[in-house]
Amino acid sequence: MSGLSESEFVETLEGMNNQADKLAQDEKVRTSIKEIKKEE
Repeated sequence: MSGLSESEFVETLEGMNNQADKLAQDEKVRTSIKEIKKEE
C-alpha cells in the first residue's frame, strides 16, 4: 500500500468495511425473504 497517505489508507479501509456491511445486510435480507417464502 505504498503511495497512500495514512488518512487515505484509513478512508479506503472504512470504505471497504462499509461495502462489506452493506453486502452482509443484503445477504441477511435475502435469507429472511427466502425463509418467509418457505413458510407461506
